[in-house]
Amino acid sequence: FDAGPAANGYVIEGLTGVLIYLNRKYKSKHASVKVTGIGV
Repeated sequence: FDAGPAANGYVIEGLTGVLIYLNRKYKSKHASVKVTGIGV
């Protein structure tokens, strides 16, 4: 997993909070974020 430079860490930390919120709100344990369209 590579999110780029350490300065991008705040984005990942913010998404973590969103995923925890979604899991609690919808009583799930598997909320996730999928990134598509990157030609690797």
